[in-house]
Amino acid sequence: MRIKILIIGFTVLCGLGFAMWDVVRTPAPSGQASVLPSASAPLEDFTFTDYKGGQHTLYDFKGKHVLINLWATWCAPCVAEFPDLLHIADQRSDDLVLIAISIDNDTDVIERFFKKLPDAAQTQITLDNVYIAHDPLMKITGSVFQATRYPESYLLTPDMAIVRKISGALTGDDIQSLLADK
Repeated sequence: MRIKILIIGFTVLCGLGFAMWDVVRTPAPSGQASVLPSASAPLEDFTFTDYKGGQHTLYDFKGKHVLINLWATWCAPCVAEFPDLLHIADQRSDDLVLIAISIDNDTDVIERFFKKLPDAAQTQITLDNVYIAHDPLMKITGSVFQATRYPESYLLTPDMAIVRKISGALTGDDIQSLLADK
């Protein structure tokens, strides 16, 4: 009985400790863009697999602006911003590529998420400039971008240089504003 009380007490203290850590640390404001120090250096090319199994490289899209969005279906802000990302990709289909990289473990979860989207968004997923990547082992999100919180987005110039890193959910107006600067 005494062991159970100690285990429960320890678990509660650990939970409180993590909660305090989350409150004390200073996350980047949601939807606020920040210029990265290495904004002039092109991002190293990488290969990604879309959720249907197709292989692509980042440099396949050289010559266009690229918006890379790191997300997951279990992330509420990710879910909230997804239709806006698709809408902007639809509006800017001539000069913008959206690469949405999901860290979900299972592609079935991604498919179920898509079926719950509004009709317009379900159509926009199939656009030629929209790529839904699947990165369950976090080789891209972890190794290339060192992402730890989601959503996180990166705006790349046509020569593949990162000019903006956005931590937190974006709205359509945020994205339009970022693209207007470029």
